[in-house]
Amino acid sequence: MACRTLRNVDVRLAFDRDDHGRVVVKGSAGFDAGLGCHRCEEVVMRRMKSEFAALIAFNEDQATAWADMGENTDIIVVASSNLDVVELVEDELLLTLPDRVCLDDKCRHMPSMYYSADDTPNVEISNEEVVHGVDEERRFPFAGLKDAMEAEPKKPKK
Repeated sequence: MACRTLRNVDVRLAFDRDDHGRVVVKGSAGFDAGLGCHRCEEVVMRRMKSEFAALIAFNEDQATAWADMGENTDIIVVASSNLDVVELVEDELLLTLPDRVCLDDKCRHMPSMYYSADDTPNVEISNEEVVHGVDEERRFPFAGLKDAMEAEPKKPKK
């Protein structure tokens, strides 16, 4: 689930026509979202804000023609003769949700990226320890590839 809770939603939409007579929607959305942290899956509340503008096309051919004209504005295709405003707002809210919820790199839930020989996490570890802590028995499948390629006799170019 992308959003576990949604509170204090404020959406403002304005519909108009542009210089070519096409329907244009401009809007803003603000809301408090309870999002699952990508580190610990606890709910983190974040205030989200979005502003958007789009042309409303009533079929794919119309949208393609406008896109071919080099329009910089987003184009929304409406499947019927009526625009479902709830669906439009829902799509914009979903597009506003961040990929990464927890922005704190020192978050207590951040998983350890380094492990010791016995697979226990080492939270405080330096780069020097990482290089010297590599298991000596570890196999590197391409380690001899460079030597094998250099040892192979070179074929003359045609």
